[in-house]
Amino acid sequence: MSDERDIVAADEWDAGHMGCGEVIIFLRMRMQKLEEGEVLKLTAYDPGAPVDLPAWCRMTGRRMMWCGFCGRRFIFCWQRVLRWCSSMSRF
Repeated sequence: MSDERDIVAADEWDAGHMGCGEVIIFLRMRMQKLEEGEVLKLTAYDPGAPVDLPAWCRMTGRRMMWCGFCGRRFIFCWQRVLRWCSSMSRF
């Protein structure tokens, strides 16, 4: 994974204290707006984020470029890539 400082994000989103279920719904919509290769930086405060969001990433074929913890915030950077499996398109 890259260092966060080296990543240029096309979109940044602070999800605040939203639960991961809600975050994933909005995250999917935000990722769909990105062009292939562009990066989304997400900040979340939900303690389940370090488990739930990387799992979503793996299940949907997203590329996690960086993840970290700063105070009470979890920070993730994803890159939009082509889908590796057409059956995953519902995500």
